[in-house]
Amino acid sequence: MRLLGRGGAVHAWGAVRSNRLGFGSLTLWSTANSNQPHKVDCPPDAVQVSAGSGHSAILTSRGEVWTFGQGDKGQLGHGDFKDLSSPKKVEALPPCQWLSAGSDHTLVVSKEGFVFGFGNCTYGQLGLGTRAFRVGAPKLLTAFQDLGERISKVTAGYRVSAAITDNGKLYTFGCKNYNSLGHDEQPAMVLFDYLRIGARGAQTVPKLVTALRNQPVEDIHFGTAHALAVLRDKRIYGWGTGAGYVFGDGTQNPRLKPKECVELNQYGVQKIAVGSAHAVGVTRTGSVIHWGYKEHINSFGNTFGETSKLVSPRSSSHHLNGLK
Repeated sequence: MRLLGRGGAVHAWGAVRSNRLGFGSLTLWSTANSNQPHKVDCPPDAVQVSAGSGHSAILTSRGEVWTFGQGDKGQLGHGDFKDLSSPKKVEALPPCQWLSAGSDHTLVVSKEGFVFGFGNCTYGQLGLGTRAFRVGAPKLLTAFQDLGERISKVTAGYRVSAAITDNGKLYTFGCKNYNSLGHDEQPAMVLFDYLRIGARGAQTVPKLVTALRNQPVEDIHFGTAHALAVLRDKRIYGWGTGAGYVFGDGTQNPRLKPKECVELNQYGVQKIAVGSAHAVGVTRTGSVIHWGYKEHINSFGNTFGETSKLVSPRSSSHHLNGLK
């Protein structure tokens, strides 16, 4: 877990394996956990923090990108495949405005709207037009230049990626399993098939999600085998496998292409955060709701009965003020 506090300070806690917390003084491959937040030794002007499976990335107000943690796939962007126990500036990047750390790859957006990627590209999740086990230094995604698109935001997930243009068009690329890319090309599969290497091939270049062509997208979040997108009008759409009741509709039915999450929209959800098979949303009134697998959301302290899943969205006792 990484937290960006007021004044640009970054704090972290959780598993310290692979030096993923950035404390700078932990033994490599330590299996200990840090149960209390500790300040990360990084520039004091952080404006964004993104945590992947074993690495993290920090964006500063000056547009610098700093990374640390596991680096075996090149996901730290320093031209090698070494782990780092403390944040280090990625020198090869121009000034940036957005970043996202995926399972073992990283995407960044420059202030000019160009996208750079580094790390695992086995499934084409870097959008370079090729598949590679690892890419150690930042590489430009030329596909968006060829399309004449300027990118404002990217999201790196588990073997998949997405990019949102200035005018709200959504492009996705990477592993085609479960149709979590939203292109309506492959049948959804059962959860455990997702671990099969290359089971359904790869989308190696960014491809427009045509189902949302005329509905500008504000944000997108990936679970292990599904995606939830927030449109600019705040409606939520979802697609992929439905295992774990991840769409909040009381079913586990798969969705081969984006479909409105009517139940979530009835709650007036404005912002969401998505995990492997669970999600949390904040409504326009500041209330917090959650849905998905119970074991992933029991930190709210609620008891959901005998079932291991929260079939439909449920309110938490937590309330947030000042939604931004």
